[in-house]
Amino acid sequence: MRKLFGTDGIRGKAYEYPLDKKTVYNLGRVIAKILKKESKFLIGMDTRESSPSLASYLFSGLKSLNFEPVFLGVISTPALSWITKNFEDCEISVMISASHNPFIDNGLKFFSKEGTKLSEEKEDLIERMLLEENEEIIDYPLPEPNDEIKKDYKNWIISLFSKNFLKGSKIILDTANGSLSGFAQEVFKEYGAEVFSVGADPDGRNINEEVGSLYPQKAISKLKETGADLAICFDGDGDRVLFILPPDKILDGDDILYILALNLKKKGILKDAIVATSMSNLGLEVALKEKNIVLYRTQVGDKYVYEELKKKDLILGGEQSGHIILRNFSNTGDGLLIALYVLSILKEKKFKFKMFKKYPQKLVNIPVKEKIPLKEIPKYPDFLKDLEKIIGNGRYVIRYSGTENLLRAMFEAEKSEIIEMAEKKLMEFLKNNFK
Repeated sequence: MRKLFGTDGIRGKAYEYPLDKKTVYNLGRVIAKILKKESKFLIGMDTRESSPSLASYLFSGLKSLNFEPVFLGVISTPALSWITKNFEDCEISVMISASHNPFIDNGLKFFSKEGTKLSEEKEDLIERMLLEENEEIIDYPLPEPNDEIKKDYKNWIISLFSKNFLKGSKIILDTANGSLSGFAQEVFKEYGAEVFSVGADPDGRNINEEVGSLYPQKAISKLKETGADLAICFDGDGDRVLFILPPDKILDGDDILYILALNLKKKGILKDAIVATSMSNLGLEVALKEKNIVLYRTQVGDKYVYEELKKKDLILGGEQSGHIILRNFSNTGDGLLIALYVLSILKEKKFKFKMFKKYPQKLVNIPVKEKIPLKEIPKYPDFLKDLEKIIGNGRYVIRYSGTENLLRAMFEAEKSEIIEMAEKKLMEFLKNNFK
């Protein structure tokens, strides 16, 4: 059996291994066997058309061993994480989602009692036990979603900021036709905002389709059309967020980290350090250093950011993609929470904030048929030596995607021409060494 768990749970094409009916059903049986009898198990999902089926397979597997899961229906990933941490006797939960990916993909993201990703030891245990499962499938119907439990998260979010603190503000919300559709709009209206919606009509197939944090153009058009104060874009499961200031200035995860870092330092609770990944712009590191704030880097993946935050006992970390963790509030990235927190800062400054200067940076995604370990390619070391000569005092990151068949490269330098040369060198290397 191939390894199931990647950097973000189990991912793949819906209904194909490892998201076929038999595997997901047997996963449910394995979970039932490792949970204590008095434990609760929560199932949440996004708006993909395959999510209810996958939820049913998992539910049936648990139910076949007389374990009664709690089905929450459509919910954001961070909301499920928060509920898992705060729900009595909940030992593990699962979010059925492929985050920012298209609707044909899906995944199973498991959370521990702390609202964090499962440990690698627990993942390995699940994989080993799965090898022993081969029972005949018994189908059980999904119950109606338990909406009462979801209200606890909404009440918590609404308790965090001053009542009507967004009164008089006009805000575009792009919810990517995903988990936050309708829900985010309700929360913002509770705070007094006038809301204009984009990507708030999920049909099972349009999640992340030319909307959301990866495709901000519709939100930009709506911002220009309405004259709103700003736009906010989430991804399909609500753990990423980015901002757009008029007319079309995009604030990504690096910008959000900078805004939050300065605010938290002013409040005296930052400990003068944050965590980002290898993909964050060098300009962020330089700007924070000028404010006497250290930036620690990890490999790409929010679980690595969280591990470093916990290890160094810090409260702020995140990724350039807009996945930001405020550990004094939550143990995972929460797009809605971060959106409201940043808004509370920007509104005080009348939506104007002096940002840091970014180094030219380019991200390149190259489809690959097979993820051949780069170190096993004979000419890879020579290629890196040539690349380092080109990039000089800039930076580069070359890695495979943890969730897709893609080789990802990031180039960063003082001048755009240097980046172009580095990209050309990479494409030559791939042409000569990949079929």
